[in-house]
Amino acid sequence: MGIDGVVSDVELLQTVFPFHFALDREMRITRHGSKLPRLRPTLKIGDAFGDHFRIKKPVRAASFADLESQLDALYLINVIDSPAELRGQMLRVSADVLLFIGQPLTRNLKEVKALGLTLRDFPLYDTSGDLLFLLQAQQTDRKSTRLTPVTDQSRM
Repeated sequence: MGIDGVVSDVELLQTVFPFHFALDREMRITRHGSKLPRLRPTLKIGDAFGDHFRIKKPVRAASFADLESQLDALYLINVIDSPAELRGQMLRVSADVLLFIGQPLTRNLKEVKALGLTLRDFPLYDTSGDLLFLLQAQQTDRKSTRLTPVTDQSRM
């Protein structure tokens, strides 16, 4: 049984996990989220996982068996020919299908833009956008504090 039999509402999967992908036992991509091709435009259903991605963490994750033995691990996955890195987890959907759910790892709004994404590309429940705005405001505040001249109030 593939992912379609388990997660029957494909639109729901696309909305909640727009950067997901599913792998079969041959490490071929059987499905992917609607936003994932923004990070890797050549990505197609049926392609070999290794043609598009490299697993950075966990370290020993080269085969389907390796992945299914580490379902409790945090996954960091590099997108080939891109600065993008995906952060998420693997789930067993069936005996023959694993599902990666995650999203691009970004540290500021410039990185989001550099990846060709906007905050609208992330699901509404994801608080990353709020955090990125907060970090940007904090950085802006620090910069303005450094630029504000300090006056000596004791001379007045």
